[in-house]
Amino acid sequence: MRSRTLKTELKIVVSSIILGGILGEAAPIYADAPVLEEIIVTGQKREQNLRDISATVNVISGQQLDDLNIFTLEDLERVTAGVQFIQPNPRNNLISIRGVFYDPESGSASSVDIYQNGITQRADNLFGALYDVERVEILRGPQGALQGATSPAGAIMINTTKPDLDKTTGYVRGTAADDGTNLQGALSVPLIKETLALRVTVFSDANDQAGVVNIRTGVEQDSDTDSHRVSLRWAPTENLDMTLVHQTLEQELRGTPQVVGSRSGAGAFAGAPSIPCSFLPAAEQLLCVAFTAKDRAAFAAGDAVSNRDADITTLNLDWVLGENHRLAYSYGKTESGKLSRTENDISSNLGLQNFFFAAGLGVIGDTDYRTDQSTNTVVDADTHEIRIASQDNPTWNYMFGLYSQDQETSTDFRAFTTAARYIPLTSLNGAIPGVTFTGGHIEGINFATGGTIPVNGKTEALFTSHSFKLTEKTTLETALRYQEFTGFRSSDILFDSFHQPERISIQNASVLGLPSSVADSIAQGVLQGTLATISATNIQGVPTDAQNLETDATTGSLSLKYDFSDSLTTYIAYNRSYRNGGISVLPGETLPMSALLYDEESSEAYELGFRTIAFDGRLEVNTVAYLQDFDGYQGFVRGIEYINPQGQLDPLVGGLVFNGDASIKGVEMDWRMQATDVWRVGGTFSYNKAEFDNAAIPCNIRAPGQILGLCQSSGRLPGSTELQATLFSELMMPISGSSNIFIRGNMKYSNGILSTRPVSFGEDAGETESYILADFFVGWVNESFEISAFVKNLLDEDSDIDLRNAGDPNFDINGDFTEVLLLPERSAGITVNFQF
Repeated sequence: MRSRTLKTELKIVVSSIILGGILGEAAPIYADAPVLEEIIVTGQKREQNLRDISATVNVISGQQLDDLNIFTLEDLERVTAGVQFIQPNPRNNLISIRGVFYDPESGSASSVDIYQNGITQRADNLFGALYDVERVEILRGPQGALQGATSPAGAIMINTTKPDLDKTTGYVRGTAADDGTNLQGALSVPLIKETLALRVTVFSDANDQAGVVNIRTGVEQDSDTDSHRVSLRWAPTENLDMTLVHQTLEQELRGTPQVVGSRSGAGAFAGAPSIPCSFLPAAEQLLCVAFTAKDRAAFAAGDAVSNRDADITTLNLDWVLGENHRLAYSYGKTESGKLSRTENDISSNLGLQNFFFAAGLGVIGDTDYRTDQSTNTVVDADTHEIRIASQDNPTWNYMFGLYSQDQETSTDFRAFTTAARYIPLTSLNGAIPGVTFTGGHIEGINFATGGTIPVNGKTEALFTSHSFKLTEKTTLETALRYQEFTGFRSSDILFDSFHQPERISIQNASVLGLPSSVADSIAQGVLQGTLATISATNIQGVPTDAQNLETDATTGSLSLKYDFSDSLTTYIAYNRSYRNGGISVLPGETLPMSALLYDEESSEAYELGFRTIAFDGRLEVNTVAYLQDFDGYQGFVRGIEYINPQGQLDPLVGGLVFNGDASIKGVEMDWRMQATDVWRVGGTFSYNKAEFDNAAIPCNIRAPGQILGLCQSSGRLPGSTELQATLFSELMMPISGSSNIFIRGNMKYSNGILSTRPVSFGEDAGETESYILADFFVGWVNESFEISAFVKNLLDEDSDIDLRNAGDPNFDINGDFTEVLLLPERSAGITVNFQF
C-alpha cells in the first residue's frame, strides 16, 4: 500500500514537470491576439516581474477580487488551491498553507503571517474586511529571509490602493444578496497635482455567515463589519515618494457554532443515571432529536459573540538615491482589541438539569451552572524596517536591511467550569478523618477562574540579499537573516468563587458515632468548608523561571535560476525557517511543566520550479515540486483529557502546543490563458502530503500511570487537505462601443480536511467530506458602469470544512453531538458598480 502511494506521488510530480516543459516549448499560435499582461510583485522587497522570481507566488489582483465579489480573507480561499482561511467561531481565525495549520489561540508564533503594506498584522484585524486593494500576493513556503517574521508555511501580502497624484478617481459599489449586503466607496483627489494626493475609502458589510440558528436562544449567526481607510501620498520630487495610511475596523460577530448528532437520554453528569428523552416535557424533547447538517441548527446554552476593533497606521517611504540605489523605510503602528464570549455547553446539556433534580438526582431549583468563557485581548505593536538596495546593476544587485518589532499583548479572562462529576461520596471515605459516608453523592461543582495573561515580545533582525547574474541565462540569488528575540509571558490564575458548593446530597453519614441527622449536617459543612477554602486561591500558571525567553536564529535562502529560452525558465531553491519555543498557558490546570513547555521549530525546504510562456504570450503556466522537513514541528491540539492530582479524569481548558518531527511534500500549479480575444481562463492546483514522522502527539489514550496520553503518529497533520484545484473562466462579449456583456464563473474542488480532534479510545479523528464550490456571474459593463447578477455556492454544497470537538467531556449527555462548520448556503444577488 505504501509503494502505491509513492508511485502515485511520483506520477503527479513527473507529469506536472513534463507538462511545464512541453508548454514552454509549444509552437506559437494566435499571433495577432492579445497577450497576457505582466504581473509585478514586491513580495521580495523590490519590484519584480513575477516571471523572474525563484519562488512560489500567487497573485490576485484588485480587479479579480471585485469581479468575484471577494470581500474577506475567508472568500480569498475560493480562488487559490492549497490555502485555507477558516473562521470556526466568532473568536477564532485559522489559516493554513501547504497543510501547515495555525490556530492563533495556541499562543505560538504564526506559521502563516499576514502583512498589509509591508507590516505584519494579526489575522483578527484583516480577516473580515478585504477592500480597495491593488493586489494580494500569496508567498508559499518558508519566509526566513526578507519578511518581518520567519514563518514556515508562507505569507499573505496585502497591498492597498495608493492615491492618484494626477487625477480625481473613485468608485461606488453595492452588493445585495439574500444572505447580506456589502457597500464600498472610494474617492482619490490630487490636492497638489503630481505632488500630494488624498484617498478615502469606506467599507460596510453585513451577512448571515453559514445561516445557523440557535434554537435554544433564537439567535442567528451574523456578522457586521465597518471599516474606513485614509491614505495620503506625497511625492515632493521625482525621486521621493511616501504614503501614510490609517485604517480603522469595528466588527461584531454573533452566533454559536452548529452541531450534528443526537441523544437518546439525558443524564446529569458522567456516572449519573440517565433519564429517557420520552420522560421529558414536549417543550424539551426537541433537544433530544437528531440534527443533520441540512438543519443548520445550534442549541447551546448561550451564544458566542466577538467584538473587534483595530487602528492600523502604516508609513512607506521610497527614495531613489542617484542612479543605482534606493532607500526604503516602513513603519507600522497597530492597536487592537477583541472582546469575546464562548459557550462550551454546545448541546444545552445543563438546560435540562431541572428534570434531573426533579427525579432525585440533584437539588431542585438550583440551576445556575455556567460553562462560558470571556476574554478581552488588547494588542499594541510598533514595527520599523529600513533597507538600502542597489538597482539596475548588470551583474550584481544587493540589499541590506534592519528590522524591529515591539509587541505587547494582554488578555484578561474569566472562565466558568464544572470541575467535579457525579461522584458517590463513598469514594471519599478515608479522605476526611472521622467521617464515613454510606450513601449520597456530590455533583458538578461549578467554579470561576480569572486572571490576566501578558505576552510581550521584541524581535530585532538584520538581513541581506544578493543577486548575481552569472551568465546571460543564469542567475544565483542568496539571502541571509539573523534575528534575536526577547519575550515575557506570565499567567496568574485566581480561583475567585465557587458557585455550587451546596450541591451535595448526603445520606446516612457516620461522624464519630453521632445521630444520622447530626452527622449528615456536619459532613455537609465539612465538605462545603473544604471546597470554600479553595476560593480566592492564586495559581502561578507560568513558573518564574519560564517567564522570560531569549533566542536567536539564522535563516535564509539560496536559489539558482536558468532561462532555457524566453518562454521557459527553471529554478531550484532552498529556504529555511524558524519559530521560537514557549509554554502553553492553561487557566487553572495542573499539568507538569514538561507537558506545557515546547521547543523551538526549524524547517528546511527544497523547490524545483518551472515557469513557461506559450502560444505567443497567451498562456502562462507555473509549476513547482517541493519538499519541506520540520525539526520539532509545533502542533496544537484541543479537547485533551488528563488525570488531575485527585486521580480524576478532567478536560483541559484550552489546548496544548507540542513538538513532533514532520514533513510536507507536493506539487503546485497555477496557470492563466487568454484563449481568444473575448475568452480568458485560468486556475490553480495543489497536491500536498503533510505528515508527522513518528511524532508523540497528545491524545486521549493513556497508558497506566500516565497523566497525559501520548500517541505515536506518522499520519497526516491535523487540519490538512491533500488535493485542491480551482478553475476560472470569463467570456467578455462586445455589443456596442465600450459596452460588453460578460459571463464568468469560478469553481473550487477540495478533498477532505483531517479533523483537529484528538484521538480517543476506539475512535478515528476522521476527515471532512470533499466538496465543489461553484460561483456564477452574468452582467453588463462599460467604461464607468457595471451591473451583474450572481449565484454563490451554485450547487448548494453543505459540506463540513472543520471537524471540532464535541464539548466538555464532563457532560456525557452530549451524546454523539459534534461541532461542525458548514460552507455558507447558496445565495443570489446583484452588484452595481460605478467608477469615475
